Amino acid sequence: MKQNKNLIYGLIVIAGMLLAYVTTQNEVKPVQEDQHEHVTQKPQVTNRGKMPISLQPGFTQIGRIQVKVPKTWQKETPSSNMRVAQFRLPKVSGDAEDASIAVFSGIGGGVDGNIDRWLGQFKRADGKPMADFASISTETKGTIKITYVSAEGIFLASSMGGAGEEKRNFKLMAAIVETETEPYFFKGTGPVKTIDAFEKEFVRFIESIVAL
Repeated sequence: MKQNKNLIYGLIVIAGMLLAYVTTQNEVKPVQEDQHEHVTQKPQVTNRGKMPISLQPGFTQIGRIQVKVPKTWQKETPSSNMRVAQFRLPKVSGDAEDASIAVFSGIGGGVDGNIDRWLGQFKRADGKPMADFASISTETKGTIKITYVSAEGIFLASSMGGAGEEKRNFKLMAAIVETETEPYFFKGTGPVKTIDAFEKEFVRFIESIVAL
C-alpha cells in the first residue's frame, strides 16, 4: 500500500513538472513573436513612406524645388510671410540702390494674372501701355515650364499705406516656373543697369531648378 502511495506521489510530481514546463513554453513563445514583430515593423514606422530629400552639391532648397544660387546674391529673411525666399543683388557703379528678387508660391492669379499685376506696377513716361513693350517668352525644361517676363520704365513702389514712391529707370526681371506640383514666382526689380548686370545669372539660376 505504501509503495502504491509513493508511486502516486511520484506520478503527481512528474505531472506537475510537465505541466510547469508546458506552461513556461507557452508563455515564452508569444513574447518571442512579439519581439520579432516589433523588430520587423520598426523600419516601416520610422520611414512612413517618405523619400529623403537629397540636395545636389551647392544647391539650396526653396519650397519643393532646389536651385543653385549665385554666390554674388545675398540671401535675406523674407519681408513678408507670402515670400518663401528673398535675395538682394548688389548695385553696380552708378546706380543708387540694390536690386532684389522675391520668390512666391501658393499665391493666386495664375501665370497671366501675376504677369498683368507685375506690369501694372510699371508705367511708361509716354503713357503707352506697358504690356505693349514688355518681353514675354516661354520654354520647357523637362517637366518644368518657364515663363520669362521683362519690362522697364517707372516703377510704382508700393507701400503699406497704398501708392508709394515712383522710381525711374527701373526694370522688371521675372520668371514663373511651373512644376508638376505647383508654380513658383520669381520677381526681380531694380535699377536698369544693375538688373542688366545680373540678367545672365538670373537665367542660369532659373534653369538650374530641379523639382523635389
